[in-house]
Amino acid sequence: LRDRRLLLVLAGAAPIAAVFFQHIGAMPLHLVRDLGFSAAFYGVLFTVNTLLIVFTEVPINLGMAHWSHRSSLMLGSLLVAVGFGALAFARSAPAVVATVIVWTLGEMILFPSLSATVADLAPPEAVGAYMGHYQLAFAAAFLIGPWAGIALMERFGPAAPWLACFAAGALAALLFRRLR
Repeated sequence: LRDRRLLLVLAGAAPIAAVFFQHIGAMPLHLVRDLGFSAAFYGVLFTVNTLLIVFTEVPINLGMAHWSHRSSLMLGSLLVAVGFGALAFARSAPAVVATVIVWTLGEMILFPSLSATVADLAPPEAVGAYMGHYQLAFAAAFLIGPWAGIALMERFGPAAPWLACFAAGALAALLFRRLR
């Protein structure tokens, strides 16, 4: 890889995607085992996530269409970081639902912006290669993220993955801030 901008985007995409994938790793364990919620409550959270996406993603993205990639990536990363990071402190059902709303808003801003950024960075003859690198970073995050979150939880306690999520998301936002 010779494009420093692509490397910067991939360096930010990998940790924030690893944070996002906690919803299939550490999050259900934390909710059921550590906080005592039912598995059905975990399912309700995905209903909230899905309804938010269905009813608000298009208007949000249309409203942000004039934003720079840099701004969208930073905001989306920070919302994902705060949403997952807040699980370290959320104890009630409404508080957990609020964390899901926050990271869902981040998800709706971040992931379309990431794909668009990579596509816009690519020269016409290398769009496939650039998107392939992006998908590789995403796949690595999918492989490592859930495992890492559970490993942190098992070794350091139930707050550890969420504090690490906040740190990783903040790091991604800082990396995206360097985009020009």
